[in-house]
Amino acid sequence: MKAGRLFAAVMIAGSSFACFPTSHAEELSILPLKATLTKSTPSFQVKNLFSFQLPANLPAPANFRGLIGTLSTTTSPDKTTHKPVWSETLFGLAYTTRSVCPLSGQKIGSYSEIFSSFPSQGLAGLIVKQSGPGTVTIPVAIKLPAGLPMRLPPGGCLFMSFDGTDFANRPYTMTSNLSLLYDTQPPKWPSYSVNGLDAEFVVTPSTARGPVLNAYTVLPVSEKGPLHPGLLLDVYGNVSATSSSGFSGAPVKSGRWSIREIVSVYRRGSCNQAFPHHSENKFMWNDHSGNGTEPNPSHALKPTAQKILDIVLDGNGIDSVMKQANGIQTLPVSLETGDCVVSAILPNTVDKSIDGSVNVETQIKTVSTP
Repeated sequence: MKAGRLFAAVMIAGSSFACFPTSHAEELSILPLKATLTKSTPSFQVKNLFSFQLPANLPAPANFRGLIGTLSTTTSPDKTTHKPVWSETLFGLAYTTRSVCPLSGQKIGSYSEIFSSFPSQGLAGLIVKQSGPGTVTIPVAIKLPAGLPMRLPPGGCLFMSFDGTDFANRPYTMTSNLSLLYDTQPPKWPSYSVNGLDAEFVVTPSTARGPVLNAYTVLPVSEKGPLHPGLLLDVYGNVSATSSSGFSGAPVKSGRWSIREIVSVYRRGSCNQAFPHHSENKFMWNDHSGNGTEPNPSHALKPTAQKILDIVLDGNGIDSVMKQANGIQTLPVSLETGDCVVSAILPNTVDKSIDGSVNVETQIKTVSTP
C-alpha cells in the first residue's frame, strides 16, 4: 500500500471519528505501518523489528505528526490447567540516523543491540497488556501539534519493534495496523528534545484500609536537567493498568478498582516542595495518599500543578485497561528553571473489599524546546 494523504479528521477502523484541531489548510500524509507476527516465547528475550520506507520523492524532509489505527495482541488459553494467562507487548517506533535498516521480522536480543546495530531516534512507545485469553485491540489516534523533524539519511528508514511475550511459550500474535502521519512543511521548532515519562509501578488502588503509596516519574527543568527552560510542545503515548491475581476471588460487583494518571507541570517551587533534595535527572518517587475518604495530599492535585492530562483507568477484578495519552488540548506551555514535568499515579478507589495490587505502566513521551 502506498503512502497517501488525509485531512485532519480521520476515521479509525472500528471506532469513532478522531478530530484534531488544525489550521484550515493543513493536510497530512500517511505511511502504513502494518506488520504481524506470531511467536512462542517464555520471556522478552527475543524482539522483532519491521522496517518501513518513506517515499523517495518527498519535496522536503518529513516531520512526524502522529499515529492513527490500531494495535492488537492475541493470547492463547492455558488448555491444560485453565489458569489465568497474561501477556504484554511494547510496540516501539523509531527512525534510523544512519543508512542502515533492519530486515522485516529480524530477531534481536536487546535494546542496546538495536541501538548498536541500527542507531536511531525513538518516536513512540505504546503498551498492550492482556489479563486473559483472546484478542485485545486498542485504537490509536495521536496527533502532535508540533511536528518532529525526522532527520533520515539517504537509505534510512522507520522501523517498529515488537517486544512481547505471553510468558508461557504458547502461540502469541502481535499486530500493528497503524499509519504514520507526517508532513513536509518547514518545522516551527527545528530544535527539540524527546524524553520519556515511561515507568512501571505496582500500586494499591484503594485507600479504604489506610494510606497507600502514590507513585511518580519526574523530569526536572534546569540547564543541566533532561528538560531545559523553554516550551513543552507535545505529551503523548499511553498508559496501562493490570490487576494482579489477588483480585481472582473478588465478587464481580465489589471487585471494581480505579487508578488515576495525571501529567502536569509543577510550578512556583512546588517541585522542590514535593520532592525535596531530588536528582537533577529523571527520577521516581513515592509518597503517601490520604486515608479512606480523606483528600490525597499529592502536589499533583494542588493549584501549583498545571495539568496537562488527567486519565482514569477503571477495572473490574482481574482486568487490564489501556488508555491513550495525548496533550493536544493543553499544549504548548512554558517551562522554567525549577519546574518539573510529573507523571503521578494515584489511587482512585475507597473499597475495603479491594485487597489486590495493580501494575501500572506509563509509556508517555515529552517533546520540548530547545
